[in-house]
Amino acid sequence: MLEENTQCIASALRNSIINLGKVPKFVYQDNGKAFKAKYFIENGITGLFTNLGIQPIYAKPYNAKAKPIERLFRELQDSFEVMLPSYTGTSIVKKPAQLKRNEKLHKEIFKVNIPTIEQVARVLEIWLQKYHYEQKCPHIEDKTIGEVLESGRGEGVNIDTLDDLMMAREIKNIYRNGILFLKNNYYDEALFGYKKKVIIKYSLFDLSSIKVYKLNGEFICVAKRVEPIHPLANYLGEAKDIEDLKQKTKLKKQLEKRTEQEYINHLKRNKVYTPLLTMDLPEKQKEDETKQFSLEVKADFQAENFNGCFRTRFEKYEHLIKKENLTKSEKDWIAEYKLTDEYEQIYGEEDNKEVFNA
Repeated sequence: MLEENTQCIASALRNSIINLGKVPKFVYQDNGKAFKAKYFIENGITGLFTNLGIQPIYAKPYNAKAKPIERLFRELQDSFEVMLPSYTGTSIVKKPAQLKRNEKLHKEIFKVNIPTIEQVARVLEIWLQKYHYEQKCPHIEDKTIGEVLESGRGEGVNIDTLDDLMMAREIKNIYRNGILFLKNNYYDEALFGYKKKVIIKYSLFDLSSIKVYKLNGEFICVAKRVEPIHPLANYLGEAKDIEDLKQKTKLKKQLEKRTEQEYINHLKRNKVYTPLLTMDLPEKQKEDETKQFSLEVKADFQAENFNGCFRTRFEKYEHLIKKENLTKSEKDWIAEYKLTDEYEQIYGEEDNKEVFNA
C-alpha cells in the first residue's frame, strides 16, 4: 500500500489534470522522497509517469527560489488565511486580538465560527480568482495569470480512463479464498481454478474492488472485497447477515457443482478411466504403484458384470446405465438415486437440455 504522502501527491496530480483538461508533457515538482516513490517512477511493472506520458522535472534541493509555489504559499498565509475566523496567527506578534492576553473586549465580541471544508474551498476559489488570476503575468506581457492559464487549458479528459491509468499495480498470488490484499480477500468467480500469479490494479480512492490481469496484460475480472459474515448469522445475525450467508452458500454450491461437472465432462471427452493420472502425483510415489492402481480402476469400469464396491454413487450409476439387463434392486437403486441432490447437481442440466430439445 502506498504511503500517505504519496497518496496526497497522486490526488493533487489527478485534480490538476482534471482542472487543466489535459495531461501535461512535463511536471515540475519538489525533490522530496515522496515525489520519487516507486509508484511514480517504477514499481516492478510501470510507473505512473510512464503510463501518463509525463516527463518529471525536479527542483534543486535546498533552494527555495527554485520553487515558485513557495511564493504562492506566502501569499496564502498573508492575505487569505487572515480572513478566516479560525485564524490563529503564525507567531505571537501576528496573533488575532481575541487570542492575545488581557484582550477581554475582543474575546467578548468575537464569536467562534469555524468554517466547513466546503466553505473554505469556496472562499479559496474566489480568492484565487480575484487576487491571483487577475494579476499580470511576469513572463508574458499584456496578459494576466488567469488568461495564460486559460489559453493552455485542454478539451477535457476521460476521468474513468485517467483513474485506470493512475491505479497502483502489484503482483499477487491467488489463494483458496481469492487474492489477499491489505488483510482483505478479493474474489470473483473468474478466479476459480486459476493458480498462476496475476497483476492487480487498485484505486487509491476506492478499495472496495480491484482489477485483475494476467501477467501478459489480459484482463480477467473485477474482484470485489469479501465482507466478513456473522459467525452465527442464522441465530444472532440481522436480515442482511442471513441474506449474505445464503448468497455465499449458494455460490459455494454452484462452484462445487461446476467442478464436478467439469471433471465428469473431462472424463467423458477424453474417455479417461484413471482420473488420478491427470493430476500431479507426488514425486516420491513409485511408478509401479501408479501403474497397478490405473489397471485396477480401468478393469473395474470395463467389467461387464462388475458387482464390487464403488468409490462414489455416481460411479455406480454410470456403471448400471451401461448394462443391458438390470435386476429389480438395481432399477430401484437408480430410481432412488435420481431423487438425490447429487444426481440433480451432476446430471440435472443434461436432463433439462434433453427435455428442452424434445
